[in-house]
Amino acid sequence: MKGLGVKQDAEEALSLYRQAAGQGFAVAQYNLGLAYRRGRGVAQDLTEAAGWFLQAAEKGHLRSQYNSAHNYLRGTGVVRDEIEAVKWFRRTAERGFDRAQYQLAQAHRMGRGARVDQGEALRWYWAAAMQGNAFAYYCLGRAYQNGQGMVEDDVEALKWFILAEENGATKLRLAASQRRSGLSGELLSVSVDHARALAAS
Repeated sequence: MKGLGVKQDAEEALSLYRQAAGQGFAVAQYNLGLAYRRGRGVAQDLTEAAGWFLQAAEKGHLRSQYNSAHNYLRGTGVVRDEIEAVKWFRRTAERGFDRAQYQLAQAHRMGRGARVDQGEALRWYWAAAMQGNAFAYYCLGRAYQNGQGMVEDDVEALKWFILAEENGATKLRLAASQRRSGLSGELLSVSVDHARALAAS
């Protein structure tokens, strides 16, 4: 039957992952974590998944560090712990992962597992934005619009909202579009054109 070979292959892969994971190979531990998180080849078990991600994270596996951070942030398979989440987001952010940089910025902006520090938040938003993170684009636009940690600048704000609208997913595009429309109605057309030129560059 068509499905039998697929099932057998999945079981064999899991067996190999278990052997390698037991020997301390981080990639195998990460793959076991994915299998338990998604319920592929095994019964879904978020606690087991979190445990394997954490073992791989402690060995420096980037995606496992990020997954562990999210698990602690949401309380997925572990006891919710925002301080522990920030620890793992920071490790991943310092290695250049833009999603972790954005999350670390959020933590400092809202005081979620870290001290409130707008300057530190902006530093990490910038780092993520330089790698094309659309959420960071939006947050920089909001910071410029409201003068949060920087001089208020509606043209610069509009530039970032344009970038967020062009690069974000549906909900983010809608939020950025609303901000862009509001600012565009307040600015002179020459300023709007300048913001669009900045976004295009």
